[in-house]
Amino acid sequence: MSGTTPTVSRSGRRQRTLPIGLLALIGGVLGVSAIEFLVTHPDPPMLWRMELLVVAGVTTGIMYAGYRLFDGRYATTDLWKILGWTIAGVVAAAALGSAIYAHQQIEQVTIAEPTFLLEFLALIGAGVGLAFGVSRRSLFDRTPRPRADDTTRIESDLWELLSLLDNDTEALRQRWTMLEHLADTSTKELPIAAFIVRLADARSSPFPDDEHETRSLVYDEHLPVLLESGLVEIDDELGTIRYVGPDSLTEHVAE
Repeated sequence: MSGTTPTVSRSGRRQRTLPIGLLALIGGVLGVSAIEFLVTHPDPPMLWRMELLVVAGVTTGIMYAGYRLFDGRYATTDLWKILGWTIAGVVAAAALGSAIYAHQQIEQVTIAEPTFLLEFLALIGAGVGLAFGVSRRSLFDRTPRPRADDTTRIESDLWELLSLLDNDTEALRQRWTMLEHLADTSTKELPIAAFIVRLADARSSPFPDDEHETRSLVYDEHLPVLLESGLVEIDDELGTIRYVGPDSLTEHVAE
């Protein structure tokens, strides 16, 4: 039977749970805190409804984004980077809120209630940071397509496949190397154990020399992405990995 082995699936999902869990926790805590304040400190009806709508919308957006990221094509390292940008957004927004509060204290004016101001801005900062982090992980949006008249032009289907892989240079090199090793075989298939040994031992390989570290990278970071992208397939019974993507890709990497 072919497909994603339980080992790959369970390992990959475990690795993804922590960053997504922290992302959901940040969104949930900030959202619930802001909503609780609004419920206990009602403003004029129209302003209150607008504030509640914004808070509920941003909170829902963060939680839904976490769900999509968990089941999406992003590798674990991508999820940690996205979480990092989310936290950076919270910190930046909290700093802005603190500056506004300090201004209120110095000028003896009231722009907004300090507690809600900090909660509201931190929630908005989390949403903005999350959106920015996700946008930075899109290679397809950031990398220009090759010119049609370029003599070394990559075929369109190959380019589309590359856009699925990653925009992290090291991760892209490692996944490309995995496809190269499969393309170098007559059957485009290798036993997984031997495949990992080849990746670790190959000259100029982007993978670590240590087989255990290479195995962790392959199982936790790369196989889930390549499997979901339809580039490779695992045979559970034989314990092999096989390239199943377009022929144009293997023809290119074998050159």
